[in-house]
Amino acid sequence: MPLKQIIVDRTSSPVHAAGAAERRLYVKFKRDPNYSADRGKMRYTSWAEEYHLSPLRHNLLKWFPFVPGSTILEVGAGCGALTGLLCRKSRRVVALEYSKQRALITAMRHSQNSNLEVVVGGLQNFVSDEKFDYITVIGVLEYAGKFYGGERPHGTFLAKLRDMLNREGKLILAIENKIGLKYVCGAREDHTGRVFDSIYDYPHGHEV
Repeated sequence: MPLKQIIVDRTSSPVHAAGAAERRLYVKFKRDPNYSADRGKMRYTSWAEEYHLSPLRHNLLKWFPFVPGSTILEVGAGCGALTGLLCRKSRRVVALEYSKQRALITAMRHSQNSNLEVVVGGLQNFVSDEKFDYITVIGVLEYAGKFYGGERPHGTFLAKLRDMLNREGKLILAIENKIGLKYVCGAREDHTGRVFDSIYDYPHGHEV
């Protein structure tokens, strides 16, 4: 599956560096595009692999009544944890992913889906005349501050999504709970690495 890549000026646009887990997955999917097909019956080699490949991730959206024949923009596709599910539930999916390596994994992993287009780039650089029936933003909104300037980067992010929806379109948004039980119990905040950071509303400031 060929990728569509948005060409941007990297001096003004942040670069997402793939981690070691993504590099290992890339090698595995390049060798075998069906690598994840039966992982549910096998032991994962790391937490990162389980995060990217576990079918339990589908629980987030498999219940949602997507209208058959609809179009979906998936903002922040990652390594395609939900992309296959979205392809099965719609006529067309555009999976937008800022990391080229993650986008390549998504394309290889779901190469059997002819209704999928994978685009490498960020929402801030994405331009399309197409209006979508649904836009999914799963674990992405918290990063808006890294891509948009101004006092209200999250508002700017959401305003662009609104303009890309059909008149009756729906935005499906999921974000982690900053006052979740693990943080109350002393786990380090996933984005800043500080204990109780989110509980006290990020007193040190943060981009995410």
